[in-house]
Amino acid sequence: MGRQTCLSASLQRRRQLQVHPGSACKRQTGTHPDAAARGDLLPPRHPGGFRPALLVFKGEKPKTETEKAALGDKILFSPDAVHPYTDTGHQLYLEAVVRSLARIEKAGTPGSHALPTPFVADNWEAAEMIPLSQAKLSPGWHRLDAMTNSLVKSFGNRLPELWEAREPGEFLSFKFQGTTARIYDLVGPDCGQLTSVLDDLPPILTPRFDAYCTYHRLATLSVAEGLPEGVHSVKITIHREQPDKAKILSQRNEKMDDPKRFDGTAWYAGAILLIGDPL
Repeated sequence: MGRQTCLSASLQRRRQLQVHPGSACKRQTGTHPDAAARGDLLPPRHPGGFRPALLVFKGEKPKTETEKAALGDKILFSPDAVHPYTDTGHQLYLEAVVRSLARIEKAGTPGSHALPTPFVADNWEAAEMIPLSQAKLSPGWHRLDAMTNSLVKSFGNRLPELWEAREPGEFLSFKFQGTTARIYDLVGPDCGQLTSVLDDLPPILTPRFDAYCTYHRLATLSVAEGLPEGVHSVKITIHREQPDKAKILSQRNEKMDDPKRFDGTAWYAGAILLIGDPL
């Protein structure tokens, strides 16, 4: 059983780079107080050696000669203010790393180093992903074929196995020793909602459908968070009723293009995420 170590994305600092066409570069920096006290943060710097006013943070790539001329020598960073273009945004970060390597190499000496105290005591270092097949599955579950199923082809690089149950009453259950449990699953047009029971607590109803579910995408179902260390039991059952999908989609002014495509109470799941160990 493989153990996957979860790394904190905020070990050094958070940076939000806000740049708009024709404006100067503005940076907002958030610093963890423990890191500041230890003095282990890097000084702030731009992610590339360029004039900030030339950076267009968000925009579509020009398609016509007129659009290319309008962009001129400006650098188009990303299409959505989130994901950098590979040939521009990522290139700026690459160049910043390359420029810094010589100084980084002189900053310390090779050898063993003691790890500092973790920023967060209850971090996810001990998290592990357990194949869904290790849970108790009701008879209506079946594993989808990697050779023929489009969902497996789309998400197989993240979910080594993908299981499907479609009928109300189908369930999975498991026990674990630990503090946290989630299910690595999909949400999508034909998905329904689930009833989760943790230990002897009242059941919780959770849709596997939201306002973005005109397509399938990866998600996680939170079952248990921050429990006292100990043995816990989980049972998750497909609910008999579908969520009000038309109402949920209307939150984003979306509509069901084909009611048949949205009809269903399906649940697609592939793994159990635990901070702890399965029993």
